Amino acid sequence: MNFFGAEISLSMVLHGLLWFVGWLVFCRVRKLPVARPGVEGRRLSVIIPARDEEENIVPLLDSLRKGTILPGEVIVADDHSSDRTADRARSGGARVVACREAPAGWQGKTWACAEGARDAQGEFLLFLDADTRLEKEGLAKLLSRGESADGALSLPPYHDVQKPYESLSAFFNLVQMISSGAFTIFPSVSMKRLFGPCLLIRRSDYDRVGGHSAVKDKILEHFFLSEILLREGVPLGIASGEGVLRYRMYPNGWGDLVKGWSKAFAGGAAGTSWLLPAVIAWFTGALGTARHLLSVGVVGPSSLMPVLVVFYGLYVVQIHWMLRRAGRFGFFTALFYPVGMAFFVGIIVYSTALKVFGRQVSWKGRKTSS
Repeated sequence: MNFFGAEISLSMVLHGLLWFVGWLVFCRVRKLPVARPGVEGRRLSVIIPARDEEENIVPLLDSLRKGTILPGEVIVADDHSSDRTADRARSGGARVVACREAPAGWQGKTWACAEGARDAQGEFLLFLDADTRLEKEGLAKLLSRGESADGALSLPPYHDVQKPYESLSAFFNLVQMISSGAFTIFPSVSMKRLFGPCLLIRRSDYDRVGGHSAVKDKILEHFFLSEILLREGVPLGIASGEGVLRYRMYPNGWGDLVKGWSKAFAGGAAGTSWLLPAVIAWFTGALGTARHLLSVGVVGPSSLMPVLVVFYGLYVVQIHWMLRRAGRFGFFTALFYPVGMAFFVGIIVYSTALKVFGRQVSWKGRKTSS
């Protein structure tokens, strides 16, 4: 074996070890159990912050109406929409709260959540993003878990991918789940992080920690609310969204997809403790394997090709298993995983550059810092 072949063989050993790192950070994916018989929704207030969501709000309200239980009230906090969000919410049976002008220092979503919660009457508050959809038994499963255990409950919606370009969100969805700290081989209570699209919490706990005013300037509001809840002794519950809640991300095209992921992801990555270097190591192993496979395919030596194909196949099988827990991602997304990973890395670099240079992203008529 020449020097070039020995170097690649040594690299393969390293990349094989890094393959195991992937299992360390994502292997224990738990779903919510079936709903407890007799659970009732009358003690629940659903709060939906909404800005220019006329296309999303009706399907969400329909999914709430078609559930096996009905919430006590549904509040849509209309954040100065320029479209027919408020009218469609009323026609869908929701109570619309027109948000006042946000005080200085608040993000639009955190202010809308606070405005909706201010008028809510329920013992439990469920905050949902407008682009989410509940499965038929989703609300019953959420409330069953909320009533039977103390603390806040959050879960990532299952990504309902419909167009090929939407598969580029694959590694964003996966890294979000990894960053929650709930699906690692050794899940730690102290490093759990909540997801933005869905939060169920008792009203008493919400008020005790100061509600959304405690994270008023954060784009990833529930991610940072986690630390405050834990500090105040409120346990956090995390589960998979499969069978409970789903969404379709950025259906309006590439522009929204790039802007949407750019506006916040770098800031969230900074708060993931040891998981961040672990994810970087796993990415390095996966992309390094692909690079060496390409290199050997072009310049040889061909004797290393079978070993490299096996390693690449291991990453494909691992990534396919992981992505199926995050959403409806097809096998080809895993087979061509270097494309999705490279896109993820590119957006992280872009988002970090925006943050470093103080640039802002325009989102629904507002400027937001990444």
